[in-house]
Amino acid sequence: MLTNLKNLKKRISTDTLNIRELTRQSDEGSADAQYVLGLAYNNGRYNNETIRKDAHKAAELFEKSAAQGNQYAQYSLGVLYEIGAGVAQDFSKAFEWYQKSADQGYDVARINTGVLLETGRGVAVNFEAAAFYYEKAAAQGNAVAKYYLGEMYYDGRGVSQNPSKAVDFFRETALAGLANAQFRLGQCYHDGDSVPQDYEKAVEWYEKAVMQGHEGARCNLGTCYYEGTGIDRDLEQAFRCFAIAAQKGVANAQFNVGRCYFLGEGVLKNERLAHQWFEAAIQNGSEETKIYLEELSKQNKELLEKDPDNVARFEELKAKEAEGDPEALFSLALAYNIGSGTPQNYEEAVRLYTLLAEAGNAAAQTNLGVMYNNGSGVEQNKETALSWLSKALEQGDTGAKYNLAVIYEEDGEVAKSLKLLQEAATSGHPVAQFRLSLYYEDGFGIERDLEKCKYWREEATKQGCYGV
Repeated sequence: MLTNLKNLKKRISTDTLNIRELTRQSDEGSADAQYVLGLAYNNGRYNNETIRKDAHKAAELFEKSAAQGNQYAQYSLGVLYEIGAGVAQDFSKAFEWYQKSADQGYDVARINTGVLLETGRGVAVNFEAAAFYYEKAAAQGNAVAKYYLGEMYYDGRGVSQNPSKAVDFFRETALAGLANAQFRLGQCYHDGDSVPQDYEKAVEWYEKAVMQGHEGARCNLGTCYYEGTGIDRDLEQAFRCFAIAAQKGVANAQFNVGRCYFLGEGVLKNERLAHQWFEAAIQNGSEETKIYLEELSKQNKELLEKDPDNVARFEELKAKEAEGDPEALFSLALAYNIGSGTPQNYEEAVRLYTLLAEAGNAAAQTNLGVMYNNGSGVEQNKETALSWLSKALEQGDTGAKYNLAVIYEEDGEVAKSLKLLQEAATSGHPVAQFRLSLYYEDGFGIERDLEKCKYWREEATKQGCYGV
C-alpha cells in the first residue's frame, strides 16, 4: 500500500506534511489526503510521526477516498474487507473494491481481483476472467501476475494449456526473484517437464527459493540430497531439510521425516517419532503417507508379532498374569494394544486396562480412557472416556492431562484445554510441549507470543518430539 505514497504527497500539498496538516486536508475532502491518512492509521506511523493504530479509522478514511475514485484507496479497502480488519470480513465487498481499482489500472488490484475470481471467494469462479486480469497486470510488468499466469497456462485454466509458455513465465519471474517461480522452475527441471531434465539446475533453483524461505523447495531439495540427484547424496543434510520444512507444516516433508526416523536414515532410528510424524502428515492430507503405512503395516505386523524377543517377553508376561502383578499386567495390556509378541488384540488390552483402572492404576485409567474415546476394542463412548481420564487426572497423571486437553480443544473448550496443556507441558510431556508451542504461535486461546512458542518448541525437540 505504501508504494504510491511518494507521488501522492506531491499531489496533496507543496508544504511539508505532518499528521495535523494531513488531517486538515483530509477533512477538507482531499481524496489523496484521506488515503494517505488512512495508511497512517493502518500502519501506526506517518513519516517520522507515530500515531495510534486504528483499523476502523483507516477503513473509514479509505472508504471516503475510494468513493471519490482513488484507485489505491479502493484497493486498500478491498484488503481490509478480505482480511476483516476494521470492517466485518466480506469477500464480496473485497472483490467489488478490488475490481473498481483494477478497472482503473492498478496492477496489484488486478492480481487480487484475479485471485478471487480463480478461487471463487466473494464471486463465482471464472478462470477466463481471472486470466484476463492477470494478463492485464502482467502487461504492466508485474512479476506476481506473470507467475500466476504461468500457472494458468500450465494447467489450462482460463487459457489454452501451454506448458512451454508456462515455463517461460516461471523462468522470467524466477530470474526476477520470485520464490514460488523458482520452486516451480526447479520442479520442471527435476521432472523434465517441458524442459530437458537437468537435476543440477533443479537443485540450483530449489536453493534460490530456499534462501527466500520457501519450504516446499526445501523439502524438494531434501529429496535431491536423499536420492543424490543433482548433488552428492547426503542423508543427514536431507533429514535437516525435511525436518525444517516439516515443522513449517509441509505434509510431504512430514512424511519424509517419519520415513527417516523409521529407517534410521540421516538420523538415529526412532519408531515412536516416526509414527508421530506419519500421523502429522496424514492429518495434513498426505495420501502418500497412508499408502506407505498400509504397506508398512503388512510388512511389519508379522515381524512385531513374531519377533523372538517380543514373543518371549509376551509369554513371560502371560505366565505372570495370574499373579496379578500390576506392572506385569500393564505391560501385558500394552503388548496386546500394540501387537508386540502376539497378534494385536484391543479387546484383551481393554480387559486388562479395566482391571488395573478399577484398582486405581492411573496410567491404565488414561489408556482406557483413550481407547473409549477412539472406540478401540470397545464401543466408542466419550462420556466413559472422560470419566476414566478424569480419574487419572485426579491422581495427577500427565498423560491424562494431555489427552483431556486434546478432547477439550476438539469440543471448543479452549480455556480448559489450555490449562491442562500448560500443566502437562510443565510436567515434561513432550507432545504437550509441542502442542502448546502451536497455541502460542497461532495465538489460539492465548495472546500470541513467539518467544514462548520458541521456548516450548525447543523443550519438545530436546525430547525428540517434532510434531503432534
